[in-house]
Amino acid sequence: MRVAFLSRWNTACGVSLHAELIGRELLKHGYEVQVFAPLNVRPVAPDEPFVHRISEDMEGKLREGFMDTSPLITEDYEVLIIERLEWFPLDKLIQVYEQIKRKAKVVYVVHERKLPKNKAFWKFDFDAVVCFDERYARRWRRIYKEKVHVIPYPCHPIRLGDQRKAREDLNIPLEKLVVFTYSWSPSLHIIPTIRPVEEVSRKYDLTYVVLGGRRYLWEYRNELRKDFIDVRFETPPLKRIYTYLHAANVFLAHKSRREVKRGEIVVSSKIFATLGALTPIMTSDLPFVEMLEEEVIKYSDLDDLKDKMQTLFEESELAKHTIEAAMKYVSEHSSSQIAKRFIELFKKL
Repeated sequence: MRVAFLSRWNTACGVSLHAELIGRELLKHGYEVQVFAPLNVRPVAPDEPFVHRISEDMEGKLREGFMDTSPLITEDYEVLIIERLEWFPLDKLIQVYEQIKRKAKVVYVVHERKLPKNKAFWKFDFDAVVCFDERYARRWRRIYKEKVHVIPYPCHPIRLGDQRKAREDLNIPLEKLVVFTYSWSPSLHIIPTIRPVEEVSRKYDLTYVVLGGRRYLWEYRNELRKDFIDVRFETPPLKRIYTYLHAANVFLAHKSRREVKRGEIVVSSKIFATLGALTPIMTSDLPFVEMLEEEVIKYSDLDDLKDKMQTLFEESELAKHTIEAAMKYVSEHSSSQIAKRFIELFKKL
């Protein structure tokens, strides 16, 4: 079977990650895969030969954008998976949508926090609508009824690593406790955590490894200029992020309350991307992780972050229990398992 994606790809964002995890698993199952993507706004890897960059990325833009729709017509595929439709020029896409529908079944993957307000979105008809959990499904069933299918967001498969080797490869001290974080939005995810981690560093000999692109971190270079912080200017692919995860004692995935508004439904793609390293993850107790329980260590505020981190360093059982829960969750929700559920859906269409 030939499957195409209309989605971001090789980009630092949760939509791209979802498409990549499913698409690459389909390739392993012998499926032919094509990708129709917008121009890359935050590239993390070079494109494969099957990737076509066909449009402007329309996130946050109200004007009309350019789009070359010809590959959507000339390339051969039987299923088209669309992720974040509004990030493509809808006025251009609707002109060829009937031709697409004549040759392929269309599956829409819901990433939207709320139902779209753009009237142009509702001109597109889908054969199936995939929601990550029942929170999304309850909302989208109002419109799409029996077309809604719940298929969880996939996890990156378990990838074990050697902490000592990872630290040697990354030139990170072998004897220190290592807290690791990365973000493309330092003001939300990194800067607020400096104070609590610094307080923990007064009790423990630790290094806080902060990873991000220079264009994101440079503005905050003064705040980050502290003895216990090791800043790395990188925008690496997930494989290298896993090396950092293997080097760490804990991965800090902080979220701000400002990032989610009332009535919005959200997941944390960063958590699903990194659980497979089996490094304990600490994260804010917000709707991003309300569907997770003991797989991550949740904190209510920055003071609780400090307390929970100290507990993690003092009680080995907490780390062990968290890793065991994460291993079970990833095994059940790995990209290989979730791709099989997409394949089952394709067969029903």
